[in-house]
Parts: sequence; structure tokens; C-alpha cells
Amino acid sequence: MIRILLFIFSIGLGIDSFGQTSNDYYKSGMEAVQNGKYEIAIDMFTRSIDLNSKNIEALAERGMSKYFLKDDSGALKDFDYALKIDKFHSYALLGRGFAKGSIGNSIGAIEDLTKVIENPPSVIGNLVHPKHVEEINGRLKELDDKYKNWAYRARGKYKSKLGDLRGAIQDFNKALEYNSVDSEVYYLRAMSKQDLDDLNGCIVDLDRAIEINPKDASYYIQRGLVFLKIGMTERGCLDLSKAGELGYGSVYEIITEFCK
Repeated sequence: MIRILLFIFSIGLGIDSFGQTSNDYYKSGMEAVQNGKYEIAIDMFTRSIDLNSKNIEALAERGMSKYFLKDDSGALKDFDYALKIDKFHSYALLGRGFAKGSIGNSIGAIEDLTKVIENPPSVIGNLVHPKHVEEINGRLKELDDKYKNWAYRARGKYKSKLGDLRGAIQDFNKALEYNSVDSEVYYLRAMSKQDLDDLNGCIVDLDRAIEINPKDASYYIQRGLVFLKIGMTERGCLDLSKAGELGYGSVYEIITEFCK
């Protein structure tokens, strides 16, 4: 179950020689995560865990920070330990799915991501004052929607790698139900449609991806290549040129070959 703000109820009472609690270090770790300083975050989460080995939020966040630093092995250890404490912890399952996918274990990734998708948000009305129940459950719903979007997106990607293109598209469709402006999902769905020779559908999705995020060169490259494939050379070359303007220098080799 999703445990938003669970650390408020589960942190230990231990205090280190600097007068800091497990919760203090957890908060410092989260600040570091928000600033993209994952090495510092890992140190803070480790200090938090040293004071409270059952701080599942710190374990899950440390695992995710390790994942972002491409330490998949370390990340998996943290996620596994967190899931021994709570086997339905959504963030730990999500992170373990990402890490498994990163090491090529697409089947294992799909299994974990499916658990995230099937796991409903917690109802924690018995843990807080009644006047706060609606607010906190509302936050839970927002968090659950975010996790579902991520899980469907990632599961679709791994299904695509396994050759289940139609299953991948179904997952991308579901991901968009939870976040209709996720440009990456439109891009991934476009790639699956391209592999199914649905080039018109591919272009439609790439159009939408570019509309949402016009600064991503990869979207222009893929759309440009599809245009070239269907004989729309001028539009294809314009897209490739735009990708070059956005900093994707190697695209000029393609332009030299096809855009004379």
C-alpha cells in the first residue's frame, strides 16, 4: 500500500550525537533528491536508516537515488529490504521494477510494475484526526495516479522490448489516462506503432509529443525518419534540421545523405 507520510508514524526515537533524528536526516535526504544531489541524499538516508532500520521511506528513497546513479545492484538491495518490511510498498515496488528493467530483467520488471498497478491507495483514516482524512486521502489519490502513470509507462516499455507491441500500446493508453500530457508516453507509443507499421498513428503521437515538449530532439529525429520513410522528404529534412538545432549534432550525417 502507498504509505504517504508514513514516516511520521514509523520513525524511531533515536537521536545521534549531533542531536538529529531519523526523520531529520530523511528530510535532508529529500531536499537533496529534489535538487538532484543523489550522493548527498544517499548519505542522509543512510544516516536516517542507521537510527531507524525500519524507516521504509528512507530505504525506498535511498534505493531510488542509487538507481538514478546507475547503481542497480545497490538499489535492488534497498528495495528488497524495504519490501521485506512491507511487500506492497508502491514506491519500493516501482523502483525495483525500474532497476530490474535496467539490468535486462524485463519479466521481473513487469511483475513488480503489475503489483504497483493492482495496488490501490491506502485508506489511512484510522491514523489521523478525522478533519485531516479527506486531505490526506486526496494526496494519496494524487500519488497513486502518479505511480500508476509511471508503472504503466515502464511496463509498456518492457512489454515492447519483449515483442508484445499491442500489449505495450494498451499500457501506454492507460498511462495517458493518469497523465494526458506525458510526452514520453506518446513517444514510446509512437515507437510501438512504428514497429507495427502504423506510420500514420506513429506520426500523430510524435506530433503530440512535440506539442507537449518541443525541446526534445529525439522526437523530431523519429518523426523526421518516418517522414523520409513515407516519401515526405522535405518535412523529414525539416525535422532532422530542427533536431540538429536542438543540439543533436550526429543528425547532420543523416541530413547529408538524404537531404540534398
